[in-house]
Amino acid sequence: MENILILPDVKTVNKHLRIENLLVNNMENDFFNNISINGRYIYGYLCLNSFFSSKNTPDLPESLKKDIEEFVSSDRLDIWHENIEEVLPSIIINNSFNSGYYEIIDEKYYNDLREYYTNIGSDSCNLIENLLNIGASNLFGAFDSTISIKYLNNIISILKDNNVYLPDPERVAALNVEEKNGWGNTVSMKDYLPFQ
Repeated sequence: MENILILPDVKTVNKHLRIENLLVNNMENDFFNNISINGRYIYGYLCLNSFFSSKNTPDLPESLKKDIEEFVSSDRLDIWHENIEEVLPSIIINNSFNSGYYEIIDEKYYNDLREYYTNIGSDSCNLIENLLNIGASNLFGAFDSTISIKYLNNIISILKDNNVYLPDPERVAALNVEEKNGWGNTVSMKDYLPFQ
């Protein structure tokens, strides 16, 4: 059987070049400085989904997906933080369940996550880690835009390094940093995801 190379159409290529150009130029022009933490988090999640789709990475476990998506709709981020701080890839991979670290998750969830993180590769784990850090980065101090921007830049760099198309940042342009002291209004993550 002959291998056939299928190239994307010119319109698709031009769209993705425009998006990458917009991101590069607007990062220098503070595009994401005008986007709320919720908007940055949603964009990071869109990047994660784009990467997973491009690399045929297995879907997130349902409990982890629920915890990740809850960030932008929660009005109790302290509880959200308690739920996610034990599921970060770096925590799961570097701490045995019997280490005494875990108070929220049970051993089955720990084992499921450990197996998942071990099988998806370091770039996928780093995307999850950086995404969750966007959400947690300003929880216990004054709002500082540069903290969450750093994690978002890490996510964007991983996609670029792997030649994965970046989502259109205009999808989060309406999520303004002026809303709720930089956090942004609560929204439903599903409203920003492509049809699944």
